[in-house]
Amino acid sequence: MRHLTKDGVDIVEGYDYIITLDRKCWDNITDLDRVKILRHELRHTFFDIESDDNPYKLLNHSISDFYEEVDLNKNDPRWRERVATLTEDIYEQEKEARIEKKRKKTKEY
Repeated sequence: MRHLTKDGVDIVEGYDYIITLDRKCWDNITDLDRVKILRHELRHTFFDIESDDNPYKLLNHSISDFYEEVDLNKNDPRWRERVATLTEDIYEQEKEARIEKKRKKTKEY
């Protein structure tokens, strides 16, 4: 099965880039936040047509990227903080629920 591979490359199967996302985050955010996450992560990818070996590159954040991100997200400039806080809260609630469940089990004995 061939996914995400640039057309014209002599690879039958494979990936050029793989983005790993947190499922709890993904399942609990809006479609617009999903677009923002994917857009942000894809901005780290670069195809170097002049490269002789591996043209697939990853880019770090840059000042120009910072300004572009601010402009792209001017309607919700703190979206990353909001999504991160939501995800952290979900993990914390699950942790507290596990602790409470253990406490109840211990009291039963």
